[in-house]
Amino acid sequence: MKFSMKNIVTAIALSGACVAAQAGTYGLNLNTGFVNGGSVSGYFTGADTSGDGIISANEVTDFNLTVATTGTYAGFTIDYSDYQASMLIGGMFVYTLGASTMGTLADASYMAVGDIDQTGNVTAAVYALESVFGVPFAIMDQSTGATDYSTSALKVPEPTSLSLLGLGAAALLSRRRKKA
Repeated sequence: MKFSMKNIVTAIALSGACVAAQAGTYGLNLNTGFVNGGSVSGYFTGADTSGDGIISANEVTDFNLTVATTGTYAGFTIDYSDYQASMLIGGMFVYTLGASTMGTLADASYMAVGDIDQTGNVTAAVYALESVFGVPFAIMDQSTGATDYSTSALKVPEPTSLSLLGLGAAALLSRRRKKA
C-alpha cells in the first residue's frame, strides 16, 4: 500500500477526531418503573481529560436533570450550580465511557446529586446507585421524606459526535474506493 502525505494527514486528523469524540453531551432519561408515572430527563456535558476512560465529577462542565412526578411530592430540577454544590457536600458522579446506563453495577457508572436551596440545604436528591439501594434509581424529597424507586436505570446514549465520526470515516472510505 502506498502512503502519501494526504493519507498521513487524513490519518492524523481522524485520530485527533477520535480523541475529541470522548467529549460530548450525554442524555439522561428514565420514564419507566415509577409507581406514579414519574419521569427523569436531562443531560450532562463532559470530557475525559485525564484519559482514564471515565468522566468523573470534576470533568463535568454542564449538568441538568429534571424530575417530573405525579406522586406525593413536586418535581424539581437540578442544574449545574446544584451539581457543583452537591459535589462540595459529598455528591458523587462517575460515568464510564461507552456505558449505556447509569446506576447499575454492570455499567460502573453512578451519581448522587441534589437540588440545593439558597441556604445550602438539600431539598431533593437523585441517586443512581444500585449498590446502595438495591435498585438502580431512587428519588428522595428531603422535606416530606417521600421516596420513589425505579427498577430501571438512567439511560445514557452515546453522543451523536461518535455517529458523525463513523459516517465521516465511511464517506472517506467510499470516496477512496470510487476513485480507484
